[in-house]
Amino acid sequence: MGNYRCACQWITCDARGTGRQREAGLKSRFVLNHIGMAVPSIERFLVEMGALYGGFSRGPLIENARQRVREMFLTGEGTTIELLEPMGQPSPLDAFLKRHPQGAFIHAAFEVGELALALAELEAAGARIVVEPIPDVAFGERRIAFVMMSGQIVELIETPKTDE
Repeated sequence: MGNYRCACQWITCDARGTGRQREAGLKSRFVLNHIGMAVPSIERFLVEMGALYGGFSRGPLIENARQRVREMFLTGEGTTIELLEPMGQPSPLDAFLKRHPQGAFIHAAFEVGELALALAELEAAGARIVVEPIPDVAFGERRIAFVMMSGQIVELIETPKTDE
């Protein structure tokens, strides 16, 4: 069990990745959805890293023209990793992959109930919006946004609306 400072609130995480809010810093609840990894080629990554990620379930290869990336989700033992590769030029991954030519972890993604509220809270805590809310094909057209906070890229994914 470890304590981690995240978005101005303390989260206690156990080995299964479950968390509970310990400090009432924000009204939004941030639930880790996945970790994003930018790679020059998803296919090559899967071959080269097969010994490590071979036991993970592979989602479909998604062509995301809106973000100019191809993406695939790998899932295993409660962990989800999103692989991202550039799709055409220019791609938002170009500068990152120039600095990390073999690929690297690029963001943490959190689900939030109300995207506008979460963005406002993170901005008040010092985050800067780098991608305004847009629908995303990888999440059934749910809205996502990206912020830069303490030098880290964070993706926010709006949870599906439920009929009450």
